[in-house]
Amino acid sequence: MPNTPISVGEGAVGLMRGSAVSDEQYELVHALFAEAGVVEDITEQQVHAFIGAAGSLSAFTFSLIEAMTDEAVRLGLKRDLADRLVQQTVRGAATMLMQTGQHAAVAKNGVSSPGGTTVEGLAVMERLGVRPGIASAMQASAERSRELTGD
Repeated sequence: MPNTPISVGEGAVGLMRGSAVSDEQYELVHALFAEAGVVEDITEQQVHAFIGAAGSLSAFTFSLIEAMTDEAVRLGLKRDLADRLVQQTVRGAATMLMQTGQHAAVAKNGVSSPGGTTVEGLAVMERLGVRPGIASAMQASAERSRELTGD
């Protein structure tokens, strides 16, 4: 189960090993997908969670990036500049977490100054239910996956 960022070598692939697959075959498939991003071994019980956590998540991320870019344009930036700034910031934030191993909450708090601009924006996100909305979207994807497979 890959996700679309494999097209640029930055995907996440959940690999389930079937009982008829030899060690050699499994290692080959693992190595091939490793060229397209991160490969994680998952069980059949985890496949629906994988759909929500990685399979559909790139579309959710694209939607968030689109919303942030559109708002940056509304606030006065030219679209090409808004595109670059938002995309680089999302990329940088993800890279920072991956390279440092820092928990996202700790990193978020490191950006947040008491009474500052970031905490004000975060407070609005919490009031509007952004976190539950994202969780609900991921849950809906996992549930739809179960429906499609008859689980």
